[in-house]
Amino acid sequence: LAVGMEDPRFGKALPCPDCLGETNTFETFRTLPGTESALALAKEYAAGRLSTPWLVILGMFGTGKTHLARAIAHEHRKRLELVSMRFVPALLQDLRDSYEAKDHEQVLAQYQGKTLLILDDIGDTGNITPWVKEQLLIILNHRYEGAKPTVMTSNNTMEQLGALYGGRIASRMWDTRTGMVSVAVLDCADYRTGKV
Repeated sequence: LAVGMEDPRFGKALPCPDCLGETNTFETFRTLPGTESALALAKEYAAGRLSTPWLVILGMFGTGKTHLARAIAHEHRKRLELVSMRFVPALLQDLRDSYEAKDHEQVLAQYQGKTLLILDDIGDTGNITPWVKEQLLIILNHRYEGAKPTVMTSNNTMEQLGALYGGRIASRMWDTRTGMVSVAVLDCADYRTGKV
């Protein structure tokens, strides 16, 4: 693939679109009652047909949130677009480790500047300290102000996220009034256990 020097992909190793090997695609998503509208919204987002730069995918454990997020990432990678998908506790560990390596600003900038950032399981971070709240707010606010493509999955409601992280993060994640966020809800049984 030939790209110009101004292209963010310039000088980076990119996967062959035909060799991605991703098993979590839209084609492998098993549609259950209560997943149809979320699947359709995720496909629209992946194709770039939604007007909102952010997509929040909600659902209880085992309802397919991560599968849809990975399918979105897969579609972007097929187009050779840069994607970073991180389990939120792993992202926070990256940031903690970056202090020791003395490259915190560079690591933080990576999460602020990716073409598409997918945060999997926001709300599942264990001990939510003031530092955790601050780091997530820095990343999300930067992406919010720049209207950068961002996908988040969570099994929490807006009220629960507000209680966990404070209203500023929750308010940005649910900003459906200004055309910033679309919300996809998976309302089905747990694929793993069959329980609701």
